[in-house]
Amino acid sequence: MMTMIVSFLRLLGSCRKMESLMLRELTGNELGEMLIYAMLEEMLGARKLMSRVEIGSNPLSNGTECESVHLLSNIDSTGNISYEMVFGASNIIGDLRDAIDNAFQEIERTEKHGNKDIKMVEKTALSGFYRQNEIEFVKQHIIPEPGKTGNYEIAYGVFLGYTLGLNPAGLSNAEYKEKVNRRLELDIKQHASYIANKIISKGLDGHSFYFYILPFDDAETDKKEIMELIMKGEVTL
Repeated sequence: MMTMIVSFLRLLGSCRKMESLMLRELTGNELGEMLIYAMLEEMLGARKLMSRVEIGSNPLSNGTECESVHLLSNIDSTGNISYEMVFGASNIIGDLRDAIDNAFQEIERTEKHGNKDIKMVEKTALSGFYRQNEIEFVKQHIIPEPGKTGNYEIAYGVFLGYTLGLNPAGLSNAEYKEKVNRRLELDIKQHASYIANKIISKGLDGHSFYFYILPFDDAETDKKEIMELIMKGEVTL
């Protein structure tokens, strides 16, 4: 399974922007930060506004726990365009339900910190844009006029990693992948209502959510080993 995850990381080349992780003492949780960053940018197509490293080094962050901030544009059936500021959250732990609980605790803290986080993004959003058309776009949609709010909704992107609990002994690669896919699909179905209830009970049902779930052989061990490989340069992102 670790080989599959490392291969997946190689496909998500935007992770290389997290180089400053080298300055931090690694816990393994950084893998979740990298993956939600990459998935929101590469898979969802949401433009990065701030990475975790940029947030952590920003004097306006004031202890925020959001892991990245992205801007997503949506086009409805009538051709109207709307925008979402997507805040990233992640958790990698053995049990999927625990990962869900931990991620929602992070989201709740982000919600409580919300206005400060939004102000931080609004005040620094222009720093990552250099083309004139992009600068005008940011000014129009992200940076509000005095007394007004930005032209976007708040959304959350969530990465969940957990231990799958399958024994690959005696299985071919194809058989194991098939079992992984079946088990992953089952686990997601079993936890879908739990996630929905979390969203409603926490008063978050006014927001859009984008979930990404990835199984590990041993989540606690694998996340640390993968990060060690990355920092040693044995995995090229």
